[in-house]
Amino acid sequence: MAFSGSDPILAKRRFFHAVALDAAMYNLSIAFFSWLNQQGGKPDLQVVELSEGNDTAQVICGAGCTLRALVLNKPTTTAGYAKFSNHATDFSAAAVMALIGQNVVGTAGLFYPKGVTLSTGLTYESHTTPDGTTTSAAGDGATGVALISA
Repeated sequence: MAFSGSDPILAKRRFFHAVALDAAMYNLSIAFFSWLNQQGGKPDLQVVELSEGNDTAQVICGAGCTLRALVLNKPTTTAGYAKFSNHATDFSAAAVMALIGQNVVGTAGLFYPKGVTLSTGLTYESHTTPDGTTTSAAGDGATGVALISA
């Protein structure tokens, strides 16, 4: 899927809906969007919902893009490492650009006010160790949302 931006206000509503159950993440999101709209150039944004991480790479964006935020909800206490790679069609262990480790039930997030530029695309997979490629079992990978811009 190529980048398909929308108005920042509409993206903000969709992103807030995805993080609304976690008060801390919601408050961080308010500050983040305030910065984007006042000092970040008010970029066109796309919100991509992530299904449970497992052995199937999820393509977040199949073309060059800029990662702005990741918020992940972990449903179990089994260790899971959400890995995001700079690749257009499949997960690439050689191109991991963000890794979020979670071994408790809860929410984790990364916010990049100026963004992380990805040359080829963005994919997501969940593994059982930070440096391995054994994928998370069904139910142990995090779900969440990614916010990207062109």
